[in-house]
Amino acid sequence: THTHGTTPTWNHQPAHKTPTHKLPTYPFQHQRYWLDTPPGNGDVSAAGLTPTGHPLLSTAVELPEGKGTVFTGRLSVKDQTWLADHAVLDAVVLPASAITELALFAALREGGDRVEELAIRTPLVLPEDGSVQLRVTVAASELSLHAREADDAPWTLHATGVIGSGGETAERSVTPGPGARPIDVAGLYDRLLRTGLGHGPVFQGVRAAWRDGTDVLVEADLPEDATAADFGVHPALLDAVLQPVLLDGEGDDDGALRLPSALTGVTLLGAPGATALKARISPAGDDAVTVFLTDADGAPVAHMDAVTLKPFSPADLPRRTGTHDALFEVEWHAVSSPATAATAGVTLHQDADALRAALDTGAATSLAAVLCVQEATGEDGETEPPARTRALTHRMLALLQDWISDERTADTTLAVVTRYAVAARPDEDVADLPAAAVWGLLRAAQAEHPDRFVLVDLDGTDASAAALPAALATGEPQLAIREGRLYAPRLTRSPAADPGDRPSAFGDGTVLITGGTGTLGTLLARHLVTHHDVRKLTLTSRRGTDAPGATELAAELTGLGADVTIAACDTADRAALAALLAETTDLTAVVHTAGHLDDATLPTLTPHHLD
Repeated sequence: THTHGTTPTWNHQPAHKTPTHKLPTYPFQHQRYWLDTPPGNGDVSAAGLTPTGHPLLSTAVELPEGKGTVFTGRLSVKDQTWLADHAVLDAVVLPASAITELALFAALREGGDRVEELAIRTPLVLPEDGSVQLRVTVAASELSLHAREADDAPWTLHATGVIGSGGETAERSVTPGPGARPIDVAGLYDRLLRTGLGHGPVFQGVRAAWRDGTDVLVEADLPEDATAADFGVHPALLDAVLQPVLLDGEGDDDGALRLPSALTGVTLLGAPGATALKARISPAGDDAVTVFLTDADGAPVAHMDAVTLKPFSPADLPRRTGTHDALFEVEWHAVSSPATAATAGVTLHQDADALRAALDTGAATSLAAVLCVQEATGEDGETEPPARTRALTHRMLALLQDWISDERTADTTLAVVTRYAVAARPDEDVADLPAAAVWGLLRAAQAEHPDRFVLVDLDGTDASAAALPAALATGEPQLAIREGRLYAPRLTRSPAADPGDRPSAFGDGTVLITGGTGTLGTLLARHLVTHHDVRKLTLTSRRGTDAPGATELAAELTGLGADVTIAACDTADRAALAALLAETTDLTAVVHTAGHLDDATLPTLTPHHLD
């Protein structure tokens, strides 16, 4: 009405009152609802790669000087959903038939038609989320299959082989003879499942089987929605014809799980893309069989001189969890020195007093000020490491606070130099514990104030001292110099050790958990008992058995086979803690989970916080 010249009553209130809602007291939580797009193949030719058209190996790159070819691919149970239909001990494992298909494809692309040998070194476990990168490398006649889950994860060798061409193959009948006896395959997949081998619909292709003397004949096909045209032999179909011989005996389940571990003399004989197979499987020595395959019309498809079946146990399965290889550790790696390192604008100060004096005269307002950390003594001349550590960190804290608050140093980097405060090489140990505490303090300062501080650790040699200007020119925030060479800390993956190879980290005695009745302590206590066979625990907290849930926790851990003591002890009370330790004569490990919230940033940090 307003646009047509009428003046409405702007302050009119409706008869009903619109309800109002209080806004939340916390910041709005912004969440993206766009679907994450998985990496695609795109136009790989622009990157110097050649598309292959294979469902599992999408690209190829020829190595220079005729040194071979690398085939690449990416596997995911979300993209190749049929791969999820093959499970070993509840883990999705790439079947040996798929590895055989990869090897055959690589052989054909390199001018061969036969896989002379193929050995499966390590099962390739596919993650529930994400994907696995594949690399099949062919150099001369040697073949290898590597895979990894993440872009920065280490490569794992899963299979090796030899490719070739030629080889004589005798055709064999795949039709059951007059004396052949049918094998009941109705319960085949239930029996296989009881051994730990699970098959989904695509892999449940066995339709009939017979025993003909010592041979086994099998007929199998693919579901109608499965695509086989781009495979030499579809992995699910090749896996299916071998399933009846994975069980020992004549179909009776003996509880043993067997899987193909090696293949020899694998040859493609006919056109690719068969959707149904007939097979004759014959004994070929201990734990090995010969396999001859035809399509549904009897035309030859493939021949395998020998398929070796090996018992498979949980120990053979690589561990794959959400945190597999998610543990990192710090390693010191050599870094190159700059060709030239200017020393102009770099001033050297032997101690904090000298640096402060230089600030007062203006001499320290340069490109970089180098402070050499000197040994310190505690109050009353104490020389024990704890007293020296407190004295040195208190002194360094005051200096750092002065440094960041002084406008004269705003454009100057403070380089703090220590000696053997870090172990930069495997044969080293930390020789100066108070200086190591200085490193901890400076690392926190670096996180809060980037580009203001540099840490350099020397070994006392003249070559390392001479390399100090080069170290400052690298731009690295933390460096160690050993015999003139520069080393910088880097995060590297720490592979999970096999449980059988891991030594006991907690010993056979008592494990003390401070804050043991709290949330973290409770979780840790259960974990130590159930995963590390810890049998003697002492759990401390300020309230001891009066803490909420303490009695129930002790009963639970006792039921799991542990001897549990819950003690009231404030770990901040030195005398109480000393008395507890004196009573625990077989202490082998201490885990500190007691929490104390008293944090502060560098400008507000006090010596009390450090102590």
